[in-house]
Amino acid sequence: MDTPAPAAGQVPMKVTASGLCHSEEHVMSLPRALPCAMPQTLGHEPAGVVAELGTGVTGIEVGTAVVVYAPHGRGVGAMCADGGEQLCRSE
Repeated sequence: MDTPAPAAGQVPMKVTASGLCHSEEHVMSLPRALPCAMPQTLGHEPAGVVAELGTGVTGIEVGTAVVVYAPHGRGVGAMCADGGEQLCRSE
């Protein structure tokens, strides 16, 4: 599979591990829930190392250990301040 070059500001990572939680357990328990055949590597909590740096990226180096933090709150407001970024109501 071809790997696209990172665009400006992007930091692709090589995934070396992925957390499996109740979401994947639920999906695996449903008959024919996935549009693809098993086995598949499930998980939405990946960890790995920085593989490349897009143009303009500073403050991190190739090979640095990283994790993907899934909540996408703005970091302001009551929900984010209380640790509930996944409940952020911003758009």
